[in-house]
Amino acid sequence: ATGTNFTTLSTTTTCTDNYESNETNTAAKTIAVNTNITAKIGTSTDKDWFKFTNTSATKNIKVDLTGLAADYDLKLYRGTTLVGTSQLSGTSNEQLKYNNGTITTYYAYVYGYNGAFNASSCYTLKASLSATAWKGGDGSIIPTVEENINLEKIQGNLDVTIYPNPTKGNITIDLLNLTQENEATITIVDIMGKVISSKNIAIVEGTNSTNLALQVPTGVYQVVVRIGSEMITKRVVVQN
Repeated sequence: ATGTNFTTLSTTTTCTDNYESNETNTAAKTIAVNTNITAKIGTSTDKDWFKFTNTSATKNIKVDLTGLAADYDLKLYRGTTLVGTSQLSGTSNEQLKYNNGTITTYYAYVYGYNGAFNASSCYTLKASLSATAWKGGDGSIIPTVEENINLEKIQGNLDVTIYPNPTKGNITIDLLNLTQENEATITIVDIMGKVISSKNIAIVEGTNSTNLALQVPTGVYQVVVRIGSEMITKRVVVQN
């Protein structure tokens, strides 16, 4: 009998991380703008810092984190000042937009939520610069002017949680780790940047909770929490 030989081609793809080690902002690796780069969170303690610089002709910044193999989140810093946070659950793509930024070095910080990681799969990061302001899209609230947003310096480890998310309309918002009494403004904004509703609440040191009824169509919305000149945004999905 005549035998036939078959060659089986492997479909396994490898992921090479060329940016380690970049565990801190001082060790951040420079990346080209308007260019996809790939890297990975390889251990439960791995953190990735990248840096880039905008220009006077292209002040407007958009950062996209896609192709997630685990629950990764994204922060954007202007120097040491936090200017945006994107913390969607699961492997949803993360995106931040920041318009009219001061001309300086910016840092994109990628990290696993609660130590999430995947040692074999890369994510894709892209820092885009534009001469015109970024509008709409599935990203964070777009400041129209330069804002001093430094939650970690002023409010310690301030964090915001929203549940249930997705929701049919009623949500609870927890403001965590507040270090002093103040007043918070909570604003709901649709995907086009239109303000749907806004409310002020008095806050005390520690954890504060408030409930909101979102009487809006199915879609993605931003919950913007402002305390003084500080701001943090979270995305909420409404499914009627």
